[in-house]
Parts: sequence; C-alpha cells; structure tokens
Amino acid sequence: MATFANDNEEAPAVLHNFDLDDAPQGEDYDIMHDADDDDEEDDEDFKFGESEDDEDEFDVPEDDSAFDTEEEDEEDVDMEAPKAKKNGKKTAEDSDLPPPHMRPNRKVGEAGSDDDEDDDEDDGIITNMDGDYDEEYTLPAVASGAGDDEEGQQEILGTTSFSDLDKRMRWLATILGAKAEEGPFRGLQGYSRSDHLTQLQHDIANYFGYNTFLVGKLMQLFSPPEALAFFEANETPRPVTIRTNTLRTRRRDLAQALINRGVNLEPIGKWSKVGLQVFESPVPVGATPEYMAGQYMLQAASSFLPVMALAPQPNERVLDMASAPGGKTTYISALLQNTGVVFANELNKARTKSLTANIHRMGCKNVVVCSYDGREFPKVMGGFDRVLLDAPCSGTGVISKDPSVKVNKVRRITILVYRTLQLTIYEPSLSVTSSY
Repeated sequence: MATFANDNEEAPAVLHNFDLDDAPQGEDYDIMHDADDDDEEDDEDFKFGESEDDEDEFDVPEDDSAFDTEEEDEEDVDMEAPKAKKNGKKTAEDSDLPPPHMRPNRKVGEAGSDDDEDDDEDDGIITNMDGDYDEEYTLPAVASGAGDDEEGQQEILGTTSFSDLDKRMRWLATILGAKAEEGPFRGLQGYSRSDHLTQLQHDIANYFGYNTFLVGKLMQLFSPPEALAFFEANETPRPVTIRTNTLRTRRRDLAQALINRGVNLEPIGKWSKVGLQVFESPVPVGATPEYMAGQYMLQAASSFLPVMALAPQPNERVLDMASAPGGKTTYISALLQNTGVVFANELNKARTKSLTANIHRMGCKNVVVCSYDGREFPKVMGGFDRVLLDAPCSGTGVISKDPSVKVNKVRRITILVYRTLQLTIYEPSLSVTSSY
C-alpha cells in the first residue's frame, strides 16, 4: 500500500460510486494496461481509503463484478500476432483477435503495416485513365470488303456494342481531323486514309441508324469532326418556336397571355421582333385560345429568314411559289400590313386545304390561293415585284423531326432529281418578276 512522504499519515478516503477493493487483482485484470506512463505513476502515489459503509452499500458479488469478464481477457491480447500473417500462416492466436474495427491503427510506414501490402497489390492495377492503356482498333468494314453492301455490313457490325462503336467513331474523327502540320497520319498501319473514312462512314450509319449512301453524301460537306457533330445534332430535338401575328396582336401582349397560362418562353433573339421560343408549356401550344384566334403561328425560326431576306414592302405584288402550309405566306401578308396582293401557289392540291385554313385563321385578307406547276407561271401570270421560292428539297434538314429521312434516301439519283427540279423552277421564277 502506497503512502505519503510522512509514513504516519494516510491519504484521505475517496468517495466513489463503486468499491475498488473488490476488483480482481493481477496483470490479467489490469484495466489500466493501455494507459500512459504518467497516469500509472499518479495511481501509485495515492491510496484509496477503505470504508465498511461503502462496502455494504455498493457490495458487488465477485461473480457479477464488472471487472471479472471473459471479454476483457479476450481483448487483452498480443496485437503483434497479425504480423505472422505475412507468411500466409494462420496462428492459433488469430481466433482470439478482436474484430477489425476494435484493433488499434498502425502508423503509416510502420513495419508490418497493412498499407505496405496494399501498395504492393496496387502496383499491378491498370486503370482506364489516359495513358494507362493503348487500345487497338480494327476496321471491319474495310477488312471484310463488303463495301456498300448494307446487309453485309449489318452482319459484320451487328455484334459490335454501341459503346465500342462510339469509341471507334471518336477515335477515327480525331485522327482524320488532324491537320497536316501536326504530323503524319496516325491511322492503323497497312490502311490508307480513305479506308479509315470508309470505316467512319459505316460506323456512323450503324450508330445513328442511317443508310451508308446518305452518310457518305453528308460527309462530303463536312470535315470528319464536323460530320460527327452534325449527326449528333440531328439527334437533338429542335426548340419549339412561334411567330407573333402582328395583324392580330403584339409580341409583348401575346407573351404575357401565354405566361399567364403557365407557358415558359422568351424572345428568340434581337434579330427577330416577332419570334418567341417556348421551353415548356402545361397545355399544347397548338391548341391554346390564342392559337385558335390566330395570334401566332407555330413556325421554325429558320423559316423566318427567307421572308426577312425577301423584305416585301406595302402595296407590292408578291408570289410565294411553294407556299404550303402557309407560314411564310402569312408572314409576307403581315409585313405587307394586309395591303397589296400575295399569290400563294401550291402544286399539291391536297395541301391547299391546310394552307387556306391558316390564311383564314391568321386574318390575311390580301392572299389569293392557287395551284399551278411553278414552271408554268410565266404563261399563267407575271408582273410580280418579288417572288419567294422555297423549292422542294431532299429533306435532310428535318431529320430531327422526321427520322424516316435517315433511310428513305436509298438511290444515288435522288439528290440529282431534286437539284434538277430546283433549277427548272428557279429559272422561270426570275422571268415572272417585274423589271423596274
């Protein structure tokens, strides 16, 4: 029993909630085994007093003592045992180890640290980070020699995943889009640049659902990176735009009326004084009371530009040679402020019904609807101040709205037919204008 410097004077009794005299003695039951050295010296300098009252009031049976537990004995084990696992041997002490979350942490760099083992294992890991691997690509469309055979290409490329197609497309677009000053061509050895272009053409056709003929024609208009961006853009829905009918209302009033109905919109841009872009609407934009009253027309923003370039003036005589469904015709009528005359011609008589309906709904009173072949107009009538010709075309500009265009252009003569038709209509349109 420890005493103070004066051996005749004992330490005063200490009040506590339990009796430490009944605690089991010995190193096996020392709960302060992991304490710091300073705490151990402090414990030796003090003597806890004995009190019978305390023993009676807080007497705890030896069997039920909080300090007499088998768990304590199991936890008080040699923590150096895990070192034996480095040799792959399982010792008898492994079964006595506490759970992993109760084991003390080792310092980084300490001998026998688990981090050393993890570092050794991670040395062989290969990630998909740039520079960690060099993936080899192949050109199956060229190697097979299938050429323009659509069915043969489907059999060859049909088993290729979309992710692999996407990777190969972007790789081909990158190496084919590199400039000459950046160095020599970095394609596969044994294959020419045209071979890589052929593979890119077939990959785009299979990935986006085109036929190879149309992809080849469109790729002639762009560089490989631009062509890939073009095909990706065709998969994005075009924004919904409307044109304010200035014969019925003003754009500010129309926008406020639609906003009151919960429509989210904003002006298209500074270049147009009548256009609005609709982002979302709780009601169909083509079925609002404002639409039925002719206050606006559902119309692509790109179709504003031909009429703006035409720049019709009041009291002029204007011919819209291919006018259905009436978006441009009604815009011309609005710019003329219902003065002059607009001849709305449409070759397809079936389409004149919707054309006439839109003209009436928009309140255009200076429009005459007719159905002639545009090439006959010099014989039918002339003397027009301005002529607008939105000639028939291949329809490749509406792929985002009509995906069937991707596969219905299957003949090489298709584009030539439209080009010839455009020229035959364009030449008469020049002769029907007045010369002032």
